[in-house]
Amino acid sequence: MQFNDGKKTYEIEFVEIGGVIEPEAKFTIRTIAPALGTGMFDLVDLRTVRGTTGIEFSEWTEIAKAACGGKQRVLYSISPEAVQHVKDLAAAEIEKFRQAAAAKEITTWEYAFGGDTWKLYLSPAGLTSVEAAARADVVDLVGFAERNRAVNEYLAKNGARIERDSGLYTRDGWKMIGNDELQAVVAEARAAVAAERATAEAERQAKFDAALKQAQETGKPVVIRVREVECNDPREECDCDHIVTYVHPDGTTSTARHHTW
Repeated sequence: MQFNDGKKTYEIEFVEIGGVIEPEAKFTIRTIAPALGTGMFDLVDLRTVRGTTGIEFSEWTEIAKAACGGKQRVLYSISPEAVQHVKDLAAAEIEKFRQAAAAKEITTWEYAFGGDTWKLYLSPAGLTSVEAAARADVVDLVGFAERNRAVNEYLAKNGARIERDSGLYTRDGWKMIGNDELQAVVAEARAAVAAERATAEAERQAKFDAALKQAQETGKPVVIRVREVECNDPREECDCDHIVTYVHPDGTTSTARHHTW
């Protein structure tokens, strides 16, 4: 789309969706009058300096070389209409990209344990890293699988070996697992986590109820939790403090810090 702000004429066109962690819309700008060349940019290159909004180009770009001989970065100002056009078009193209990524069927996953900590690296086959990052269901599953011990143990013992050159130093190579199998393993692990949390919450509530009953019977606060933290006062001769939580006869709670001399 062509713009003219009275001093300059230029064209801005959408190119593609790129990025690594999040999808990013990339654009090209072609300067027409004065003709300084072309350049590629995305939203992070939009800058506002002393009230002027434009696209910042590094000193080695074609536009910077034409504008100042490549001696410094250049802010190529664009009109408010052009800025809004870029933002609206970026949002629309990213949404189209997300919808297209969401429509892709996942049949298998590839994974390996590698790096310095033998961390689980898990990704859906057939999706780029940006497409995977654009899908909330994939991000959620991968995050849970990487943190959950049961899933890690299952994947370590199962899966089919595959050949994959990723540059990652792995413990025992890359493996593949079917989507249905992985979903079942994750569902079982989620259920176990939920059951553990429910049990812990029930135990916490039972402890609280017992402490509250004791506080009401004695008329005095009762300790329900003690945490050990680093001492916050260099003048005190102790390395750690106890953060003590009390329940009072009226059901309210309070905390107090105690030094451990």
